[in-house]
Amino acid sequence: MILHIDDKYDKNNIYVFYRDHYEVINKDAYRYSFNRGNELRKIWKRMEMVDLIKVPDGEFEKTLTPKTRFINDNRLYPEYRLSNLTSMSFDIETYNLEGFPDPDKDRIVSIAYVYEGNVEVIAEDDEQDTITSFLNAVRAYDPDIIVGYNLERFDLPYLANRAKKLGIDFNIARYGLPTRDPINIPGRIVFDVYRLAILLSRFGILDLDDFSLSHVYYKIFGEKKFEIDKDMIWHLWENDRDRLLEYNKGDAIATDRIYRRFLPLMLELSNLSRMYLQDLIRGYSSKIVDNLIVSEGYSKYIIPDIYQEHEEESYEGGYVKMPKPGLYENIAVLDFASMYPSIIIANNIDYYTHLGDKDFLSEPLGLIPTTLKRIVDERMKIKNLIKQQQDRSLEIKSQALKIIANSFYGYMAYRRSRFYLKEAAEKVTEIGRNIILQVIDMAQSAGMEVVYADTDSIFIIYSTKEKVLEFVDMVNSTFPTMKMEIEGFYKRGIFVSKRSDDTGAKKKYALIREDGNIKIRGFELVRRDWCELARELQEEVLTRILRDGDVEGAVKRVRETIETLKYGKVDPQKLVIYTKLSKDIDDYKNVMPELVAAKKLMALGWDKRRLSGAVIKYIISAGSGNIASRAEPVEIFIKNNLRYDPDYYIDHQILPAVLKIMSSLGYDEQRLKSNLKQNRLI
Repeated sequence: MILHIDDKYDKNNIYVFYRDHYEVINKDAYRYSFNRGNELRKIWKRMEMVDLIKVPDGEFEKTLTPKTRFINDNRLYPEYRLSNLTSMSFDIETYNLEGFPDPDKDRIVSIAYVYEGNVEVIAEDDEQDTITSFLNAVRAYDPDIIVGYNLERFDLPYLANRAKKLGIDFNIARYGLPTRDPINIPGRIVFDVYRLAILLSRFGILDLDDFSLSHVYYKIFGEKKFEIDKDMIWHLWENDRDRLLEYNKGDAIATDRIYRRFLPLMLELSNLSRMYLQDLIRGYSSKIVDNLIVSEGYSKYIIPDIYQEHEEESYEGGYVKMPKPGLYENIAVLDFASMYPSIIIANNIDYYTHLGDKDFLSEPLGLIPTTLKRIVDERMKIKNLIKQQQDRSLEIKSQALKIIANSFYGYMAYRRSRFYLKEAAEKVTEIGRNIILQVIDMAQSAGMEVVYADTDSIFIIYSTKEKVLEFVDMVNSTFPTMKMEIEGFYKRGIFVSKRSDDTGAKKKYALIREDGNIKIRGFELVRRDWCELARELQEEVLTRILRDGDVEGAVKRVRETIETLKYGKVDPQKLVIYTKLSKDIDDYKNVMPELVAAKKLMALGWDKRRLSGAVIKYIISAGSGNIASRAEPVEIFIKNNLRYDPDYYIDHQILPAVLKIMSSLGYDEQRLKSNLKQNRLI
């Protein structure tokens, strides 16, 4: 089994890394050259649609890398098997008195790792012993995959820098090859779970606006991992080492759990897209589709070059019926399974079948429709198998196929795509709009109220589930090339208004299923610049309204929170605001609260260089001056027993957290601050 194919280890060769050996191939045999024998004539000969393609004068397939040519010429595609791979997840902790750790002077105090379920923490008094013991563990266990959270930008480079400073051989490569780059290790796959979280967010599998390990872990498992104040790691190392090591171990375990939860899916995506795992984790959904289409068309088509970026061209997207803001009961959400892929296949929409404007050949089937049809057909077969037998591996493969299929339209519309064609994307959305408008008319003719519709889905108010099932059957008989499915039945839902007016907002709603689970889209439930009190209140308000239909109770809870703030009865720890410095302190042109708080830390002796990129924790204190000037670092606020500014927290934290919800129910800022009561809306 090939683990990885690397073209960056040295500039002249391609390395094929197996578990127990490697092969070296000279890049020259696979470099682009226009004058390579009869290559142009051979490519023309194997074209399926010769008359429709214009070869660029003097150049073709120039942006296909030697690595891409080598893989496709030899059909060396990934064939990963979960049972054949071993992994080690790890996390490091560093001793730094303030700011962001500096590898030039801040030592590593502990390293926790998980190897196939076994957890170890190395924390020697001598840093050299700690690093050496960990590197020896990597060599001894010899994992195929090295795993960490943000390990490409922090853990591995930091570890390599500290090893170099201490005169330790950092080499953890296989085959006796040197480790030239800490994030590209010969014979091992480097798997960054931070990059995984970003990829899952782009796939729509995770809804994330905070990519910290603690938040990602909570979103996946619904559990809070063990936490400490990271600015106090040095203090814990000196005074409460067991607590620090528990935290270090917890981070390694959390990273390993996330990795293992999604590794089967990532392996399926690698195998299906023919993209090796390390490249997949470092890529984007567009790159995954590009890799698959190139491999499918490599032997038959002239592959277009990738341009830096095509000119920006606008076109009309999917149809959206905006909702009327408010609270609704008995909502059924219906959507078409793979609407856009079905449209692309049925209408043969493709780079190679394009005749001009929005016209496409009806046959033969183009490259993208052919590739997409294979993906969709395979998923349909697997879904039928799942109905006959419960098999987790089949469900994972079905999910991987769905991710790939649903990425094709976005790839065609992406201006840096090699197969970008505005007319193709425009044709897809035009057909999609016509279909969803017909479905809305059908629903209204059947006596159903359509609350909201967006691209390929509609939200309807239903009287009985039987009528919904009958309606779905009618839609599917009308559009036989695609399939409408019932996404779910919800007992209650709230649609919020836009910021600028009273009309409904796109993709901003919250629904509660019959089993009590809440589905949220577009709500900023967890924003780093909201304090804990604001986040907790928003969640409680939403739960009361959706679960109990108790609008009056939600209003009462908001007013109670406002009163508690006014009288100074809130624990200051619930008012801490976390804001990351996005640039160097000297580069800020505007005076921001986090900047003021950072400068106050500098006055206490914190190194300015170490504050760049750090998360600043502060509380807005009472007093004169603008808001920014009253941003106090938590340490100063607590030490000096300062008072918080209740008006700031009411107007800039509490009310913004709930107004988006409450304004949809007829409550504005003044009504929430007053003692007026509104009758129950349901």
